Formats: sequence, structure tokens, C-alpha cells
Amino acid sequence: MPSDPLLDDLEKTFAEAYRKELDQDENVWRSLPFFAATLALEVAAPGTLRSWIAVAGGLESLTATALLVAAPIATLAALVFLVLSV
Repeated sequence: MPSDPLLDDLEKTFAEAYRKELDQDENVWRSLPFFAATLALEVAAPGTLRSWIAVAGGLESLTATALLVAAPIATLAALVFLVLSV
């Protein structure tokens, strides 16, 4: 009995979709070291900038302090979104 061309086409389409889905899942795991390196940089930056903030004054010091307070909030949000994506 000859095979049905419609079933052959559906089989190819679903097989390709399945392979793409597996590839997307694998890409999330490959990007985790990048996220870890970025978060490590965000943790190390405040310690490096502390001496600069002590010397700076006025608006520069206030702006830098506000950004350093916002950094942990952004880091926490990144971790939450990372957990949700995995």
C-alpha cells in the first residue's frame, strides 16, 4: 500500500517542530554560564565603586548610590525570571 502524502507531510512537520523544541530547551542551559558571569559582575561592582563614591560628592554620589541600591533589585528580578524560564 502506498503511503499517504498528507501523513508523510504531517510526520515531517511534527518531527521538525519537535527537534526545534528540543534545541530551544538546550539553548537555555547553554546560556546559564553567561547569566552566572553577569550576576557575578553585578555583585563585584559595588565593592569596586565604594571608594569612588566616598570621594565623589553631590549629584554624582547621590546618583551612584541610587544605582547601587537598584542593582540588587534588578539582580533579584533577573534571578526570578531565570528560574521561571528554566
